Amino acid sequence: MKRLGKILVEQANEDSDFMKLLALSKGRLSDNEVEFDADYIYGVEDGYLLFWFDEEEDFLEKFGDFDEYEAKDILWMYYDPHNYEFTDYYSAEEDWEEGYIWYSLSPESKKEIKKLFNLIDMDVDVESGSDETAREMSNLISNVFPALAETLTDRYYYAKEGAISKGIENYMRGEFIEDMYRPLKLESWGDSFKKLKMPLSQLMLIYSFSGSLNDSIDDVLERYMSTRGYNMLPGNPREDYYSYEDGEYFNNEFHKESSWDIEKTVSDLEDDEEMLENYKKYAEIVKFVNKVIGFDKEKNLGKNPDGTYTTLKVKNVEPDTGKLNVEFRKKENPNTWSNMNFKKGKIKQSTLGNLINNHQLFDVFD
Repeated sequence: MKRLGKILVEQANEDSDFMKLLALSKGRLSDNEVEFDADYIYGVEDGYLLFWFDEEEDFLEKFGDFDEYEAKDILWMYYDPHNYEFTDYYSAEEDWEEGYIWYSLSPESKKEIKKLFNLIDMDVDVESGSDETAREMSNLISNVFPALAETLTDRYYYAKEGAISKGIENYMRGEFIEDMYRPLKLESWGDSFKKLKMPLSQLMLIYSFSGSLNDSIDDVLERYMSTRGYNMLPGNPREDYYSYEDGEYFNNEFHKESSWDIEKTVSDLEDDEEMLENYKKYAEIVKFVNKVIGFDKEKNLGKNPDGTYTTLKVKNVEPDTGKLNVEFRKKENPNTWSNMNFKKGKIKQSTLGNLINNHQLFDVFD
């Protein structure tokens, strides 16, 4: 307390905030007899200095080093986290293609999917944890059971969205607000951002660091925050809000909903012999495509008489007709991205084999 001892020997203004605080500590003034100039200082009560800000943003701008727009954003995250973030559905579709949703399924659900494929005489590997297997399983489910793939993507999207919202709520009402209060040892006596209180002992200590006898409380706190306090504060939570995702919430929601969807798909297939037979035929087409070309893989069919090349990509199989949705590209070089011509179409399984073996018999761009 050497610094405090030093300021006590300075020329003192009896009306200064510090002298009022000293009189309070000595019992020469009661709580209701003291007033301070700063408009956000409400008074003193039971060893605490009470703050009451007109607007919630005022606290964040004054003691949080946030600008007006950042403050509004923080309040949105704090009070309405479930309407704050926006998860692009396209990112969920990408996660499906990359195999991340497959990774997120429970072990029990993966075993049910193996059972599902066994019903249509397809054996699949659900034990491997490789990235390649995850992508292959995602692709296979999309091609054989597209409705299930879409449903699982939906479940993943909503579980992820809920988990991020829940995580934002937990962080803002826990770690964030604790970190905001830490530099001044603040506590709430009402609204988290408007009604706050600070121990007088902490204020006296701050005076010893950053003030003198005739400095106002407002000046001392501002100086203390700019030289020491801001370094203790959390950053803008918006920058990392995806990292607050509540993993437990996500697992509980996604595992519960996805397991129900998978089990229902298995049950429906077991109970409908006609549908089961159709899926078996459909699965044979899928196996054929995977054997000769694969899905979403561009294959060079060969050189055309005019020196160009034709490439083929199979997008999917239509469950109702068994036809293949394909894309043809005409290129100067089969290894480039640029196209001279592009065409979509539907072909039969037999046509696919003929195109691969005898593409020169077909002129798809005629």
